[in-house]
Amino acid sequence: MEGGVGTLDGLSLASTRSHVEVVIMHHVVPMRRSHTARTSEGVSGSPRWGAMRQTILLSIVVIAAFTGCGRRTTTTTATMNCTLDICGHKKIQNPTESDLRQAVFALDTKKEDAFLILGPTDMTYIQATGDQKVGFVLEYQDTDAKHHYRAKRRGLYPIDRGWPRCDLSADEIVKALVSYSTGADDWKTMAEWELITW
Repeated sequence: MEGGVGTLDGLSLASTRSHVEVVIMHHVVPMRRSHTARTSEGVSGSPRWGAMRQTILLSIVVIAAFTGCGRRTTTTTATMNCTLDICGHKKIQNPTESDLRQAVFALDTKKEDAFLILGPTDMTYIQATGDQKVGFVLEYQDTDAKHHYRAKRRGLYPIDRGWPRCDLSADEIVKALVSYSTGADDWKTMAEWELITW
C-alpha cells in the first residue's frame, strides 16, 4: 500500500471505494434518512452508522475483488505474422483457418513433396509432411536447428533414426497449425516432443 491507496488482485481500492460511496449515497443514505424521519433519532454522527458504513465498504470491495468487478479486462487473440509455404511452390501471408485446412487436405505424397511450413521466420516455424492416407509427421523449430523437435503420439515408441511414424491425422495437423498461427499453446500439448539431433 502506497500513499494510502491499496490494491487487491489488481483492483484499486481507492477507485472502488469512490464508486461504492456513490452507491451508498444513492441507496443507503436515503433509507437512513427515511429511518431517521420515522424515529426522530439523529443518527448521522453516531458511531454505529460509521461502523456500518465501513463494513459495507469493506464487504463490497472484497466481493468486487473476487468477482473481477471494476477490473479492466480485454480478451484478444494474438495472431502471429506467419507465412505458409505450400510444398515450396506457393506462399500465403497470414493464412486463415480455411487456408490451412485446404492446404493440409490437398497434400498428396504420390504427386509431389507433400509438406507445409508455417512460421514467422525462416528459423522459427512449425512444419508438417504426409497426407491423409499415410498420416502426418509434425515438427517445429524454435530459433535454430539446435531446437528442432518432432511430435509423436503419447505412449508410442521413441523416434528412431529412420523415417518417423506418421501417426497424426489431417484434422490434428489443421488444429496444430491454426493454434500456432494464433499464438496459442494448444499445439504443444497435443503430442510429446522429442529433440531431433542432426
